[in-house]
Amino acid sequence: MLVVKYQIKAYELSRANSLFIEEKPFLKLLINSVNVLVILIIFYTILRVLNGAFYTDFTVSDIMANIFGIFWLFYRRNFHIKIAKKTLSNLEDETICLEFGENGVTHKVQQKTLRLKWREIKKIYYVKNGFIATYNDDQFLWLPFRGFSGDKNISDFKKLIDSKNTKAIKFLDYVC
Repeated sequence: MLVVKYQIKAYELSRANSLFIEEKPFLKLLINSVNVLVILIIFYTILRVLNGAFYTDFTVSDIMANIFGIFWLFYRRNFHIKIAKKTLSNLEDETICLEFGENGVTHKVQQKTLRLKWREIKKIYYVKNGFIATYNDDQFLWLPFRGFSGDKNISDFKKLIDSKNTKAIKFLDYVC
């Protein structure tokens, strides 16, 4: 039995939530489509500026489209994280206890217990400071490295994941 126990930090949980949401296929397609559209709008604006159209042809809607585009490209995830952090701040300092065994996972928080079988866990995301285990297509468990009792427990958890043939996706540059 492998035990992971930690106190919730709203910032970590909100970053894990952001990655979890943005990896859903439809939202990923939608976000990437908007990214391409925004890049085209900004590129078109740059071409217009280089051709001297800045003083004559620009409207308020052109300027607003570019401001939105820059916000979308560079601040979208941070904005989502701030909103999620505010929402999750009521869980701050709650203690979570997760027990991983051959039969599944037991999740305990606030005198509530959730039991999951391994087949219910769809994917495990590896991030720089932990794991995100997804289940039921719209829920996840955040497993920060600080909740493990050491490097040996982390490697035991990785072996357990491999033995259960759970799909693992690596985002080693992303920090929750």
